[in-house]
Amino acid sequence: MYRISMNLSRNHMVSLITAAFYAFSVGTFSTVMFIRMYTILTFFCALLALIHVRLVYNLSEGKEVAKKDCLFLLVCTALGILTQYYFMIYCFFLCGCFALGLLLLRKKKRLFTYLGAELGAIVLSVAVFPRMIYHCLGSNRVKEAFMNAADSGKTTENIKKAISIISEQVANGWLGGLCKLIIFAVFLLLINYYFFYFKVSFDKERLTARFEVNLHLRKKSSWTISVDGLVYLILSIVILGYILVVGKIAPYQTDRYYMCVYPLIYIIMVHSIFGVLQCFGRTKISLSILSLLLLFICVSGHINQNINYLYKSYEQREKLDAYSNLPVIVLNGAYNWYADHWIYEYSKNPAVFRSEGYCDLSIITEAVESHDLSNGFLIYSCRLNMSEKELFNELNKYTTIESHKKIVSAGDPVYLCYIP
Repeated sequence: MYRISMNLSRNHMVSLITAAFYAFSVGTFSTVMFIRMYTILTFFCALLALIHVRLVYNLSEGKEVAKKDCLFLLVCTALGILTQYYFMIYCFFLCGCFALGLLLLRKKKRLFTYLGAELGAIVLSVAVFPRMIYHCLGSNRVKEAFMNAADSGKTTENIKKAISIISEQVANGWLGGLCKLIIFAVFLLLINYYFFYFKVSFDKERLTARFEVNLHLRKKSSWTISVDGLVYLILSIVILGYILVVGKIAPYQTDRYYMCVYPLIYIIMVHSIFGVLQCFGRTKISLSILSLLLLFICVSGHINQNINYLYKSYEQREKLDAYSNLPVIVLNGAYNWYADHWIYEYSKNPAVFRSEGYCDLSIITEAVESHDLSNGFLIYSCRLNMSEKELFNELNKYTTIESHKKIVSAGDPVYLCYIP
């Protein structure tokens, strides 16, 4: 994080602030708490981004793609692929943008060298773990991904959920608001530059303030995107492309699928805020405001958001003992065996109805028709990835639920429900 930021900003303090904000954010805590491959995936994604950032600046200085660069690319890409297959989606957008840039610049020799390194990484990955061919082409997860890709029904909803998850983990749910503020500030700066020039200057000796206003329209204007701007553009394309694809094909929306793009999101967010602040004040003042703002976001996140994958106390689930006389309906949104996680709880109840299919809510109809639920019943919501309102709106399509109350929130929520 520090190295990528330093290459882009060339400012030691901005780079430290960016790395510190990432290190102490809720999203990073959740990343390292989840004891699976996603933290390592995030590392290789950040490392691949760093290698490409350095390659871009080397090319801008007229340097060749060195053999050691190709070796780093090959090893990093191969290790990333062997860590988690979603790395290939990330790699597609990052490597695709870089290869397209080389093609547009007509640097054919460097393009072939680069493509050779990346294709070599794929060959190396397959040689190390041949089973990955089946995993990528014929496994149930891949079939599920293709089915999700073909189904356009929930695309918008899934992407909204993905953005909501990222916003909560990265910026306490304020990511959308921060983006709007940055865009608005840039819009005002552009208006001030091209149409309405306004400047305030102070004379310390005479203790006076001078206001300059000039309405004008620059007929001849040109736009030049610097090397830094191109790098930010590439990183933005990687973030957006990855979120759109994963939001479309993922079996369900959860934070771990998006952890690998957190570093890029933090870099663009911090650097954008700092860039806007610099337009209004000196560097030292901008750094101070930036530090306070990010500290506020970070602390607020730890107060308001959950750090996921912690071993939380499940003492409150003991409340379920008081409802052992009621029937239970288990609604499952994950693997068929997942609901067994709570079997020691609902095995005490007189009747248990379990959904067979993924997110199949119709089981409630069978329960109502075959059992007396007039005294109330429990609903176990196992990884349905629905809010309470969404869940009961869907359930009311099958039967009328007069009232419900969440009695357990630790782990998977459990609701006490009544029908008319």
